[in-house]
Amino acid sequence: MSRKLQTGNLSLMKGAVARASSIFAVDESRSYREVRVDLLDPNPGQPRTYFDEGALQELAATVRGLGVLEPLLVREGDGGRYTIIAGERRWRAAGIAGLELVPVIVVSDDLDPAEVAVIENLQREDLSPVEEARALAKLQQARGLTHEQLGTMVGKSQGHITRTLALLRLPQEVLDGIEHNRDVSASALRAIADAGDVELQLKMWSAAIDGSTVRQLEAMKAGKTPGGAAGTANRSGELTFAKLINKFAKASEKGLTLLRERKAGGASLTDQDRARLVATRALIDDLLK
Repeated sequence: MSRKLQTGNLSLMKGAVARASSIFAVDESRSYREVRVDLLDPNPGQPRTYFDEGALQELAATVRGLGVLEPLLVREGDGGRYTIIAGERRWRAAGIAGLELVPVIVVSDDLDPAEVAVIENLQREDLSPVEEARALAKLQQARGLTHEQLGTMVGKSQGHITRTLALLRLPQEVLDGIEHNRDVSASALRAIADAGDVELQLKMWSAAIDGSTVRQLEAMKAGKTPGGAAGTANRSGELTFAKLINKFAKASEKGLTLLRERKAGGASLTDQDRARLVATRALIDDLLK
């Protein structure tokens, strides 16, 4: 299946080229193009050798329905071939989805191998928010980029870059504990980072581990929760229930998004699928009574 660039995405692609030209040495008149999937090669220095098959299949379902919306960054090689600088997961997903063409931006300057490794790591779906922040900070320092330029390089919005880098203001105790408390959301971490006062940040972190919502954390920051984390610690049953609801909501949002994308890509519900969804809805309705 050959997929040409959709008209509605022309302005997006032009913007991507213009932003990339502020970072790389590119010829704007010929830097953006659509290239055959089989003419692209992964970076031989790619430090990542394992790609989660399930995650790739999920990305392929999105690509199948919408195409590859964010161009890959590539270098032009010999014999009409190209080497991928950033975007190998998108390339692999495009191949799984059966696309013949993908959008690319051709850059002419050579990135340091260490920088390439950082860019590729930022394409991973399993990074914690702080792992992402540290990788972004390393890349920003190496090339002296603005947040907008950094976002262009890694395929993220300027706002996402700014919010993510702000997490590095967290106390070291929090930074050290994130690896063992990955259920704490990026939104919760941002709320804690914005608190400023270290003592308050540590109290908010303790409450977040116990399952406090972002709204509850914001209330602590505003001084509306007497006793801080201790004010909620006695309601252990409520916190456990809140934590379960948070986990269910996160999983459900991700699952529903994937289901919508696959349906948009042509998948259809079987009678058994409908029965399971109806049963799940009945359980939720019962909880809301």
